[in-house]
Amino acid sequence: MLREIQIGVRRLAGGKRNGKLSGYQPAELGAAVCDALVERQRLAGQEVEDVIFGCVSQVGAQSANLGRNVVLSSRLLPESVPGTTVDRQCGSSQQAIHFAAQAVMSGVHDCCIAGGAEAMSLVPIGASVIDGVKAGHGLPMTEAIGEKYQEKLKAFEEFQMSSSAFSQFGGAELLAKKHGITREDTDKFAAISQQRALASTQAGKFKGEIVPVPVKRKEGQSEGMHTEDEGIRPGVTQESVAKLKAMFPNGVLTPASSSQICDGAAAVLICNERGLQKLGLKPMARIHAMALAASDPVVMLEAPIPASQKALEKANLKISDMDIYEVNEAFASVPLAWRKALNADFEKLNVNGGAMALGHPLGGTGAKLMTTLLHELRRRKGRFGLLAICEGGGTANATIARHPRLFLVCEVFSLAGKSLKQVESGRSETTAADGKSQDALSEEKDSDAPCTGSDSGSSQVRGLGIRDLVPILCLAAKQDSEPELTRVLWKFQACLGSLSRCSNNDLASSLWAVSSVSSGACSAMALQIAEELLSCALARMPQLQPQHVVSTAARCCRRRWARLAARCAARLQRRRVLRQLWPPALAKALWAATRCPEGAADFARNAAEVFRPRIHSFDASEVSLSLWSLAKIFTKLPPAVLDFAYAALALAKTQVREFSAEALADIAFAVHSMKLSGEDGQAFVTSVAIFGEDHLHLFSPQGVTSLCNAVTLLDGHLKQLFLEKVAVHAEEQCYGWQELAQVLSAIGHAGTSSPKLLDFAEDITLRSAACSVEIPTQTLLSIGFAVAKIGVKPQSAGKLAAAAGTALRQRGRLMLFGIDRRQWMKLRSYARTG
Repeated sequence: MLREIQIGVRRLAGGKRNGKLSGYQPAELGAAVCDALVERQRLAGQEVEDVIFGCVSQVGAQSANLGRNVVLSSRLLPESVPGTTVDRQCGSSQQAIHFAAQAVMSGVHDCCIAGGAEAMSLVPIGASVIDGVKAGHGLPMTEAIGEKYQEKLKAFEEFQMSSSAFSQFGGAELLAKKHGITREDTDKFAAISQQRALASTQAGKFKGEIVPVPVKRKEGQSEGMHTEDEGIRPGVTQESVAKLKAMFPNGVLTPASSSQICDGAAAVLICNERGLQKLGLKPMARIHAMALAASDPVVMLEAPIPASQKALEKANLKISDMDIYEVNEAFASVPLAWRKALNADFEKLNVNGGAMALGHPLGGTGAKLMTTLLHELRRRKGRFGLLAICEGGGTANATIARHPRLFLVCEVFSLAGKSLKQVESGRSETTAADGKSQDALSEEKDSDAPCTGSDSGSSQVRGLGIRDLVPILCLAAKQDSEPELTRVLWKFQACLGSLSRCSNNDLASSLWAVSSVSSGACSAMALQIAEELLSCALARMPQLQPQHVVSTAARCCRRRWARLAARCAARLQRRRVLRQLWPPALAKALWAATRCPEGAADFARNAAEVFRPRIHSFDASEVSLSLWSLAKIFTKLPPAVLDFAYAALALAKTQVREFSAEALADIAFAVHSMKLSGEDGQAFVTSVAIFGEDHLHLFSPQGVTSLCNAVTLLDGHLKQLFLEKVAVHAEEQCYGWQELAQVLSAIGHAGTSSPKLLDFAEDITLRSAACSVEIPTQTLLSIGFAVAKIGVKPQSAGKLAAAAGTALRQRGRLMLFGIDRRQWMKLRSYARTG
């Protein structure tokens, strides 16, 4: 598993040949996306240690090291930042990403920008070869290459092409022939690509990834901002594509099933863990695997197949594990052959359209597709995404990206399992050599004594104690692999004979490990083990230290083991025991109380009284967890709890910049839930709002909505200003429908409106009306209720009401339990007034 992190990705909307970007130099295109990255992440330019850019036609305006010229053209990158240029044909910027990843993985750099740019209106495809021939500098194809592939090149004659040189068009036709792809297949896929790209654009899916730039045509004309891909053609159908003439006799490809010439650029900011901590940034994705492959240069475009297979093999994954894949549509036959060879799901392939609709800016395509893939992966809350690009000369790159919070432990568990087997083997051999019997082993008296089960499998766990198995069980639970869990749980069960000799620490750790098991097939075995552990814990309750009680209570509450949780709560309610707790244990105990309603209020009240004088010893995470838990426990705050809460807020407001974004969001949730609108509450929310205006990128969507709800307690201009910033941030970050509904709800409850907020609500209204079929029922109604309260145009609300009604009637759920009909009726009545 690779460890480099992608922090941000941005691209320009594709410009067609001689279109809205044709007046730009390629270095200017690259500088625009780099500046957008630096600006969005609020970096100092000198913190970027290298800029690696891909470019194919390195001649004229794209010669003399484009990567360095991008830096020199940038507003935000100083001249002290180096730059270089990569040419791996159409995969150049994907290769730039790989090179940057390798640099940060090795520790040579901590932060790099990788990307690519191509101004195809200014420097046409093939210009480096054509210009070189005109200048008398020869051809790239040597006599040796010609002789080596002379026979294979004759296959082009079937399509009446020259057999004297390699051709991407000939390779695409040969690829279609080899994999049985027909004209009907390519026409259908070309139409689908256009339709998907149009639908994604209309739904606003590309807004968060596109950098708006002023229109600048080759003739010098300027007409507003360029914000949408120019190559999309509304109204394209399979029938209209079928009317086009094939580009070559006996061929299946047409201009519609070929990628579009495109001016464009894209860039990716890549850091390692050290860079992430140093810059205080939040990761967007991690690269899980990278691979290269090469194949027949005559067929040329088939290498994405072996490259993808290599990447999947390196990652120990199957194609079915991918949530989405982007395969460059150089020609329709390329992704179709790839899908056929890998037996991939067509519904996951290029779901937002591809180069046949959005354009193929050669050296910038790899970073462009990575940008789209990562945004879509985040929208779908998916785990893995795969990117593959064919390249001139018969090579290809493949990259597997994953969600940053998907902490797989396959490799770690595999190593642990091998070590476990070695330990077992070594100890078993030693035991046999010493002639020790199992009865003799059972007489060992240390707390990690080996288990003494009498079943046939006990010999396999001989020499292993519970302490050995706890960390391995935790790893297996994280992996959620049923075969491994079953194996370790069986060994754990065999070790229960030595439970009486376990230390209190081992007992608490065992409870923690066993209660981590969530796999359905293993839960019954975990419950049996838990019962044995619980019986031992109940017997030892008077001797357990408070921190052990807290740890046990927290886990028991999570798994709803009420019997032990109640005993823990009863012990923790004693003030003498409470005084022995340190703030971290208290915060965890309060969280446990939220899962165990019986006695929670009494415990929380006693804890607040005991710890009010010690509030200054709490750190950020303890303050946030304590307040969040109190908000969950109480609907009406007792005086002692209220006093504790305001004291915690007084501490928090002076240290806002020392708190993590997650901690601030939890405190904001508590302030809103407990209606802490007193002086300290107002001061804290004001401090957080001022901090959040410039640091929204650090908060999760749920954290941002918590801040929005808390800010509604304020009065005046600050509340409106903050909500406007959130509206812009939500658009840029492509928030999901549920998060957008929560933001709209907060705006509605705030009782404030401005042109910016009304425009945001109007945009969400029209987008949700267009996508009503895919929005969950309750979320759709929440959006409707919120926009009605905000006061959008009646015509827009009417469109949403009509679309929502159609969607709900299709689902047949309007009268079912769980739908708030009052929201629906209010939206409907509001729409009628229009």
